[in-house]
Amino acid sequence: MRDICWRVREVRENLRQTPSGSVSTKPASRMKEPRCLSRPLQYYCTAGKGMEQFLAAEVVCKLSASDVDHVTGKVFFTTCADVKEVTGLKSAERLFLLLKRLPPLTEKGNTGKAAQLIQERIIGEHQAWTDALSLWQSLRKALEGHDLDPVGRGQSRKRKREWGESEGEGPVFEGLGQVKCQVPDTETEEEGAPQVGETPGERGVPGCQPKAVTFRVCCRTSGAVSRRFNFQDLGRMIGVAISKHLGWRVDLKEPDLEVNVHLSDDHSVLGLPLLRLPLASRSYIKTAGLRCTVAWAMASLADIKPGFCVLDPMCGMGTILLEAAKEYQNSFCLGMDIDGSQLEK
Repeated sequence: MRDICWRVREVRENLRQTPSGSVSTKPASRMKEPRCLSRPLQYYCTAGKGMEQFLAAEVVCKLSASDVDHVTGKVFFTTCADVKEVTGLKSAERLFLLLKRLPPLTEKGNTGKAAQLIQERIIGEHQAWTDALSLWQSLRKALEGHDLDPVGRGQSRKRKREWGESEGEGPVFEGLGQVKCQVPDTETEEEGAPQVGETPGERGVPGCQPKAVTFRVCCRTSGAVSRRFNFQDLGRMIGVAISKHLGWRVDLKEPDLEVNVHLSDDHSVLGLPLLRLPLASRSYIKTAGLRCTVAWAMASLADIKPGFCVLDPMCGMGTILLEAAKEYQNSFCLGMDIDGSQLEK
């Protein structure tokens, strides 16, 4: 935790010296090197307002991340750390595998042409999506047993906003592209183009046809893009393009994966969520009074050292103490509150 505090100060100093949101990627010498994979992967996490610098410092310290950059509500980074270590981030809200990060859409003029350009830029090459799907499936397999549901079934829109999915500047909208009635059945697609996940030896062999990937699109817009396009229309348009180009089948209720798209004045981001629950959902905290990510950040600024006694005389539900005790287990935490009912929660 002391290293995080030190790194946050260093990140702030770097931000004063550089106009962009990029962060120095020199690994912290005090932190233990994470267990690495054969190649680095690109991720991004959503973060609550004001938490971006804490998250940027944490990914550098804990994951030896490189190419760390942040905008309002998001932190992008590259790491070769094991995905289970990535899910251990404490200042992040949700974790995504980054598919694409493109420049903002600045084209003006005919709406139809702009819509076609959006489709072309977002879809891109077929192979890129195939590789991303394979990688996402590998990460999901590595995270088996973590109660995963990457499409977030049953989450209310209010709960999604609480989990940081709608963080950002300007008006933000989110929703699913209602593309079910406009997408042709995958069985009527032209022959010749192999489906995602199909091998040449399987094609045309009875009983060996692979199951089509099911998906849905969660599209959000902010800034000038939201004034030009309705998020539902964009979601529908992108969903139709994905289905036609990749042969995936739309399923709004029980999809295999969800494609998250966020178009803003700063960037165009596509990602695949890796977890059902946000990283901010703590298994060791049943009832949180203070937001867990904020409590962790407050504890990290206390510069706790081994053997320290951490005292919170007005602890309420004890969220700060629980975060401190979990992060730095060689300390002693003591809390009290005048309202006994708070302690019982």
